[in-house]
Amino acid sequence: LRAGMIQKLEEEITKINNESREKSRQCQEELSSYKAKLSEAVALANKLTQENEKKEITIKTLQGEINSFRKSLQESSSEYAIDKDVWKLQFEEATSTINQLIREKMKAEERANGLQTANKEFEGKIANLNQLIKKLT
Repeated sequence: LRAGMIQKLEEEITKINNESREKSRQCQEELSSYKAKLSEAVALANKLTQENEKKEITIKTLQGEINSFRKSLQESSSEYAIDKDVWKLQFEEATSTINQLIREKMKAEERANGLQTANKEFEGKIANLNQLIKKLT
């Protein structure tokens, strides 16, 4: 009777160990998947940050060109009659371009913020999975 109970306990322990190993393997696979997704998200966030920086440089360059253009117009206006409509059109085109770049920059910042939030969520999930793995092993 005692030997039978010991055998049942050993079988139950073996079953629990096998289940634990399977759950641990599944957690490892899920953790690897999350890590891969996190790496992709970080790469995308870095790419968006680089795009942001390029757009900021472009905006600053355009602002410098507009300021230079304004100064040039002011200097030449005293010497030459400037066609007001042409100047206004050029100024509006430059302003429109700057506004478009600013909108794109804001969209990129929103995407970057979303990715940072997603990164934090992935990190939390990875931490939870690591705790689960520690409990299971």
